[in-house]
Order: sequence, then structure tokens, then C-alpha cells
Amino acid sequence: MVSYSEDRLRNYLKISIAVIVLLALVIVYFFVAQPQIQGYVVKKQVEAQQIAVQTTIQTIMNLVKQQGYVQLGQGNESMILMQIKPEQLNQLVTANQAKVQS
Repeated sequence: MVSYSEDRLRNYLKISIAVIVLLALVIVYFFVAQPQIQGYVVKKQVEAQQIAVQTTIQTIMNLVKQQGYVQLGQGNESMILMQIKPEQLNQLVTANQAKVQS
């Protein structure tokens, strides 16, 4: 027959082992699982950002091809993007230089 004090001791031992296992799991989570999860999340965020940038650039390029230009604006500032061939660029630079000199 097990005495009351031995039974209490076994209960304390079981509780102590449960607490130690729980603490070990918490430590494993914070030092192993959480960094892995965080790294995965950051990796996916970077991938999503790269896809968004590529999609935006592709959309702008498609609009330029379809319309000949795209006007981008924010507040009072705007810019126009247009497709120019190298020959056209040289002509524009030459014409602009002539305007500046005169």
C-alpha cells in the first residue's frame, strides 16, 4: 500500500515533469519554430512585393504600347512616359540643345 506522502511526492513529480516539458516546448517554439515561421512569412512578403512590382511595370509597359504614352500623377506633380526609339531620342536631344542655345 502506498502511503499518503509517497502519493503526494508522485503527484509533485508528475506536475514538475509536466512543467519542465511545457517549458521545453515553449523554448523550442521561441528559438526554433518561431524564427522559421517568421522567415517564411518575410520570404513570402518579399516574393509578393516583387510580383507586385513586376506586374505594375508590365501593366505600365502594356499601356504605353497600346496608347503610345502613360501619364502618372501624384498631387500637383505628373510625368508622361512614352516609348521612344533611339533615333527619336537623338532628334529630341538635338532639338532641345538648339532651343537652349538660341
